[in-house]
Amino acid sequence: MQFVGIDLAWGEGNTSAAVVLEAGGASYETLHALEWHEALGSNEEIVAFVHSADGGGGLLIGMDAPLIVPNERGERPCETKLRRCFGRYEAGPLPANRHICGGYLRGEELLQRLNTALGTTPDYRFLPLDTTVRRCLEVFPRSAQCALFHLKRSLKYKAKPGRSLQSRWAEYARYATLLESLKMAQPSLLPPSWLSDLQERRGRSLKRYEDLLDALLCAYIVAYYWHYGEGERCCVVGDSQNGYILTPVTPGLAACLQADQPTDR
Repeated sequence: MQFVGIDLAWGEGNTSAAVVLEAGGASYETLHALEWHEALGSNEEIVAFVHSADGGGGLLIGMDAPLIVPNERGERPCETKLRRCFGRYEAGPLPANRHICGGYLRGEELLQRLNTALGTTPDYRFLPLDTTVRRCLEVFPRSAQCALFHLKRSLKYKAKPGRSLQSRWAEYARYATLLESLKMAQPSLLPPSWLSDLQERRGRSLKRYEDLLDALLCAYIVAYYWHYGEGERCCVVGDSQNGYILTPVTPGLAACLQADQPTDR
């Protein structure tokens, strides 16, 4: 069973990262990094990378990018609900609509290419631990960080006005330590060799390290969902018509997100 995380850049002028995890053991409870790439360019490059690592069995892809965006303006209901429930953690998503993106949604095109090349679909409905399932799902690392690691605020590692490079390095190191702690979780993630390779990176090198961290978490999110399904550990917020986002949750967050949830499940 394989789990792929893709941290997708909005445009092909910037690079994207992808990480492939493979589940081993009799109960598929141990994950190790099989392949990774920190500087993928076009959608074709991303599809080729995932295709080359695909073992032909079960495959779940978690992509940090809007995949289903029917609304011309405003935001999707899943984003409204995530921000309402995760706002106090400073982990709400940005709005996605076709007007903002100029009518071109890169995630939509990549989803279609992956579906054609790999036989995946965006259908989030399947039984946990199904080793034949092949899906591509939208995920959100910031909400996942808060739920999995019980943070009071999302991590502040991205470049923003007022954030020093030193403070960002500290947050990257904290992020890496939190990801390393997943070796004690279930499913267990064996830390890849590059996880602690921060070494005061700067510029493009630092951004690519950031993308790898997020891609690794994206892959873990879909592995977590595969193990536990929807409930008190994971929620699919939204629906297949208006767009959805998969995120790990705590029981309290699950109750908030499941209130008035659509019923296409």
